[in-house]
Amino acid sequence: MKSIAIALLFAVMLSGSAFAGDEKKGDVSLSNAGQFSVENGSPKGHRNYPSVDLTGVFQFATWATRKDITVIAPKDQTAQVEARLTFGPGPFAKLYTKEIWTDFGFVREMNWNLVIGRDGKVTTSFPRHATYYYEPPFTIPSEEVDDTVAAHAEATGCPEHGTWPIFYGHFDGKFLDIASEQQGVCTGGNMWKDAFGVSEAMGALHVDTLLSLEVTD
Repeated sequence: MKSIAIALLFAVMLSGSAFAGDEKKGDVSLSNAGQFSVENGSPKGHRNYPSVDLTGVFQFATWATRKDITVIAPKDQTAQVEARLTFGPGPFAKLYTKEIWTDFGFVREMNWNLVIGRDGKVTTSFPRHATYYYEPPFTIPSEEVDDTVAAHAEATGCPEHGTWPIFYGHFDGKFLDIASEQQGVCTGGNMWKDAFGVSEAMGALHVDTLLSLEVTD
């Protein structure tokens, strides 16, 4: 029941911004009007600190869209994240993330390009490039992926119906939360079929992906 609640929480978080993003899916130019606010607690509050460190989690939940909701990916599909957010110019920012997937035995590094509006709204796209480390102490790169979106589709067999790979969210100067969603009939691809038993017979699924970070300095 707790896993189901987590999935439902993701859905509620996404309902206001993610589903509304369907209309924008054809335009991935990442436009988000406005400059940084000058209010306290906003990105502009870091004007004397061009970079800040953050920690948090990257997680996903996959559940059936039928009436009898079933969580496919349990709550342990969570990576601990170390991150660094660099501001400017203007509303643009760069986010470096290092995800530590303990249960899967690998580390992933990515660089995100963010647009942060004066109201704190964030728009970004899942990075196309990622570096993977598979062997402890995870200091020597093991694999470079130059099209992570295609790799995701191959691994999951899930269609891009929804906002994926675009993420929407908010940054208030302390907390950064961005999320994406997709739904449709998934085949399970070359990973989820064995890992989670996902197949076309399960019918339509809903996938929520969330990156939640907190400034530490």
